[in-house]
Amino acid sequence: MFKRNYKKISAILLAAAMTFSLGAVQAAAQANGLPETQKLSFTATDLDGNEVTEKIFSEKDVTMVNIWGTFCSPCVSEMPDLAEISDSMPENQQMVGLVIDVTDESDPNYELAKKVLENADATFTQIIANDDFNELLYSVTGVPTTIFVDKEGRILGDPIVGNNVEEYKKRLEKYAKKYPVEENTAEEENLTEKES
Repeated sequence: MFKRNYKKISAILLAAAMTFSLGAVQAAAQANGLPETQKLSFTATDLDGNEVTEKIFSEKDVTMVNIWGTFCSPCVSEMPDLAEISDSMPENQQMVGLVIDVTDESDPNYELAKKVLENADATFTQIIANDDFNELLYSVTGVPTTIFVDKEGRILGDPIVGNNVEEYKKRLEKYAKKYPVEENTAEEENLTEKES
């Protein structure tokens, strides 16, 4: 009888500890406080060799930034979902990846990152993290971590820690309401498509 109850109690305690640990990680990410009021500023290279600066944010009202690494199986497994989300974003939103375990084209993880993206059919910009991202990455407690950035380069809200596709969608919907697509832009796109 004691052994049976011991196993049940152990299972309950283990589940509680795991739940507390996940909550603690998320709370730590929020408590560490990603630099919400500070504007992100950087000059880096993307996986295609192009120079990318913080000006990438000014192109859209909201940018979803997914911080990931090739070593991270949840990061790799969510990449096809991220590709779908990216492809379905409204005109005033975009997605950018920030890959943290690639330094340049000579890095062994470079080809692995390219393969992950190819397999997922993910075509959105992938920035190679460099020292310009140290302050941001210092407060990241694990990957994937996803943040949202406005066109001024300021972080919006709390980070999403872990693979949570449904939460990404909810947050994007929230920002779509806050930053609606301007009607003129949509009308101009329709005219351009009709002319083609």
